[in-house]
Amino acid sequence: MELQTTTLALDQLAGAVRQHQAPPEELRLKFPFQSPLGACYIVIKTREPVGSDRWMGGYLFWSGSKEDAPAGVPFAFELAAVKEGGARQLLGCFGTSVSDAWKKGQGQGTADLCKWSELRGAVLGGCSLQMAVVVLPPSSAAATSDTALHVSDSRDSALTAIGPMLDGPFTDVAVTAGGRTFRAHRVVLAAASPVFLSMLDGAMREAREAMVELVDVDAGALELLLRHVYGCAIEVPVSLALQLYALADQYQLAAGLQQRLRLWLAALRLAPEALVELVPAARTLCHAAWNGGLCQQAASVISQLSPLPAFAGWPVDAVVEVMQGAGPLAAFNAAVAWVEVQPQPAAMRDEWPRLLDAVPWARASNSNLRAMRHHASAALVPGLEGRLLQVYDNLFEAQAAARSENAAKMERLQAKLREQ
Repeated sequence: MELQTTTLALDQLAGAVRQHQAPPEELRLKFPFQSPLGACYIVIKTREPVGSDRWMGGYLFWSGSKEDAPAGVPFAFELAAVKEGGARQLLGCFGTSVSDAWKKGQGQGTADLCKWSELRGAVLGGCSLQMAVVVLPPSSAAATSDTALHVSDSRDSALTAIGPMLDGPFTDVAVTAGGRTFRAHRVVLAAASPVFLSMLDGAMREAREAMVELVDVDAGALELLLRHVYGCAIEVPVSLALQLYALADQYQLAAGLQQRLRLWLAALRLAPEALVELVPAARTLCHAAWNGGLCQQAASVISQLSPLPAFAGWPVDAVVEVMQGAGPLAAFNAAVAWVEVQPQPAAMRDEWPRLLDAVPWARASNSNLRAMRHHASAALVPGLEGRLLQVYDNLFEAQAAARSENAAKMERLQAKLREQ
């Protein structure tokens, strides 16, 4: 799979940020670009206030006619502050699928991409603002663990011979991980990574022994990293994307590889079997892709994830975060399923308050509550009965208030009719 990244200069947004100390109530800026599927544009606008601050939303629109708009289009974008020397600070990331929004003349995006105060701090600190966007072709098949991203050859014409030199002649350092050893060149590693430069220069053990040992690193991910450093084209499967991202980040490679992996993971629509394996690592290795898309994607299909064997290996924090974005009944069922497949379910008793707190009770319907109450394992959930009673009371009060309001409206309407 190829990834075409479009970078937009958000100079209009930076100008508005300089002009307004407080976030304006209504600001809507449009940034057109050409995607692989056709003409599109990004809208950045002010959204909900947060105290004296305000959220900025980001949305992707189709520029053509509604009739010609594609559906089911995966996409991702990220907003960054860029310093004069090229250093980047990621301010927000979001990815999802357009579904049929474009066919309705609507955009797709997020209402909480970043805060106005974050933009203002970056711009007043001398940064420019950029947005990177990827738009993938629609596909009826979800991505699997074997789906791969093609990262093209990064060599220029003067360095075409470097690629074959990995594990080739004149090597002077060994890099090991996962039981495999790769023979490399200090100068190549040091030129690509300031971390390698520090390790291989001076009195560090790695410099003396001419060996760099990477602990708890997948050998396949290391091979991809080294091949990329040597300028080779690589194919990155979903199963190794997060490990490669973490390595590139840890060794401070130029940000291009990390950005491509981050946007790809945020945009990709994954099959449940691939997604359930990815969740634990995504939370810890790539927060931007996790918060920007993968967590919500997992929440939308949690009922398909919870029966899979790998779901048992999720940490409780991952279960809680995904539950918060799911439907009430699906979230409750997932919590029960997770507890039941733990090695010692009874020992999970102390986790139930957190799990119940993660159920979005405010969206629960009467049918949801009945299903929870009659769940086969309801009696084994400590605190469930009290929580259900509380939610029933809240529902009753809300319904009573709605009836009272409707009655008042009817009385006002009847009074107006009598006056006529």
